[in-house]
Amino acid sequence: MTKQYQVFTRIVLFTVISTLPLVTMARSGCCSHHGGVCGCGCCDGTSLSATCAPYYPCTRSTVIYSNPPMSNSYQFNRNLQFGNYGDDVSQLQSVLRAQGTDIYPEGLITSYFGSLTEKAVERFQVKYGIVNIGETGYGLVGPRTRAKLNSF
Repeated sequence: MTKQYQVFTRIVLFTVISTLPLVTMARSGCCSHHGGVCGCGCCDGTSLSATCAPYYPCTRSTVIYSNPPMSNSYQFNRNLQFGNYGDDVSQLQSVLRAQGTDIYPEGLITSYFGSLTEKAVERFQVKYGIVNIGETGYGLVGPRTRAKLNSF
């Protein structure tokens, strides 16, 4: 290889690696099914496994995710529930975060519908009189919850 090619390859490789979202690192192993790594545990509130803990030192201020806030013009078209992944979950989390800390105090945008998102949906539903505690649909984003979300 020529020296110019080696330098070019290093620059390209550094640029690609340095611009990758941090969530890619978290999802490649630890907490991949829990929405990434947040502080001292997984973003859904569960603990890191003994295998993963050494790779993510415990700093309460650390949140490893990278989805920017979404616009409020998004239209929710499918039901969402615990365990779902995707852009629509990120959009949901963005709307919930915009509702304030009384609805979604953690404010995490992870694209994973975990227990923190579920609790936020429950608070949202109660606030707007969509569903009450113990009723069918509590914590699920169904037709009535989607309609309210789509009204913002």
